[in-house]
Amino acid sequence: MSDVVKCAHCAAISHSEPTEDINSNCMFCFGLFTRFLSDDFVNEVVAEFSKYKKCDSVFSLSFEFPPALYLTQILLYFSANSEYKVNDDVVFNTKSAYKSLLLPKLQSQITHAYTHHGGIEIHIHLTDDLTESYLFKLNSFCCEMRPLSKRSKQDILQNNQQLLDILRVTSLSRVLEKVSPLQLPSPKGFVKIRTPSIFIGGRYCKFSRKCSQSNWVINGKQMSEFSVEDLISRPFLKLFAASEAVFRASGREDIDVLMLGNGRPFSIEFVCPMFSQFKQDDIDNVTSEVNSSTIISINSVKIINKNDLKVIKEGEELKRKHYSAVIYCQNGCPSTKQLDELVQRKELVIHQKTPIRVLHRRPLLTRERMIHSMNWKQLDEKHFMLQLITQSGTYVKEFVHGDLGRTVPNVKALLNTEADIIQLDVDHVDLDWPL
Repeated sequence: MSDVVKCAHCAAISHSEPTEDINSNCMFCFGLFTRFLSDDFVNEVVAEFSKYKKCDSVFSLSFEFPPALYLTQILLYFSANSEYKVNDDVVFNTKSAYKSLLLPKLQSQITHAYTHHGGIEIHIHLTDDLTESYLFKLNSFCCEMRPLSKRSKQDILQNNQQLLDILRVTSLSRVLEKVSPLQLPSPKGFVKIRTPSIFIGGRYCKFSRKCSQSNWVINGKQMSEFSVEDLISRPFLKLFAASEAVFRASGREDIDVLMLGNGRPFSIEFVCPMFSQFKQDDIDNVTSEVNSSTIISINSVKIINKNDLKVIKEGEELKRKHYSAVIYCQNGCPSTKQLDELVQRKELVIHQKTPIRVLHRRPLLTRERMIHSMNWKQLDEKHFMLQLITQSGTYVKEFVHGDLGRTVPNVKALLNTEADIIQLDVDHVDLDWPL
């Protein structure tokens, strides 16, 4: 095995002598131990970590290595002296070995306590240029030793035990002869810091019929000048110094529909924030900034727990929603008797096929929905207001005009007159939120 290049780190792990070559990478770690345990790399990790050090009092480590390194773990295992007294997991797992060498170096410069999971996560991602060709050679060799039908190069990674069994009965020199590339992969690495997400919850009102709920982009073109998502998320992104904001709401209203009353429940997840310790006063100050807009307002905003999000998800099907719809009747409003008979219908079950206007983005289904109650108020000869309490998920516009018979029954058919909706507002969403 004198022709096998082995760095000092891998030699120490396998209780053997190093055989380093200045012109070649170690054949067991591809040079990653030498390169990514250097003082320069450790200092780079610490410098990146320091940007997020106020987020938590503990840190953890995670790694992403090139798939070809799995083979080197096995080679290292088989090249080790059979009488060494080192834990098998350390010898066999390159990640564990790298972690055991890197962690003390980091702990000498980072005052935070170490934990196996959670806290500020230091993620080290290593890649190489030759993984694909390396795995192809490995797969070919294993198929030669023990042919299997319909195998792909990815199967090697999914059947580690089979690979191990083959290598147990094969000389290490033959493995190296068959699968070692002429040029070993040169590892490349970068560091990413991951911090626990921050979640806020609250309610929003929308006062513009030109503001969408989320960013509305079609073929790269912004279709609305404003969005509720952007108007709320942007100021809080600055507060938390987060990399991304994930906006969620309990249902949604069309761009031309107002959200009134005490607002629609929403939550925002702020991913990888640089800061995590905040007082309610900080949240209230940003809330006031958002509320300086004439387009939206927010209320009841506070830090929430991730587990609270299930309330919003469950509420999408269970909650009731209150609407006010202005309806235009081309031939004049129906009689008082007709309108009274309409609103006397309680717990009215309707069936709605996916509306034509959303069929391009929703599956074609027939949904059963409930109209719990209705009230009416005449506005003029051709307009009246219909106030409804409906099951969540009801397409109210289609319930009024029928959507070419795709919603049955509908207001147009029940009144036996031409009727269309010209304005719709959400007055209230029944959901106890935030908790």
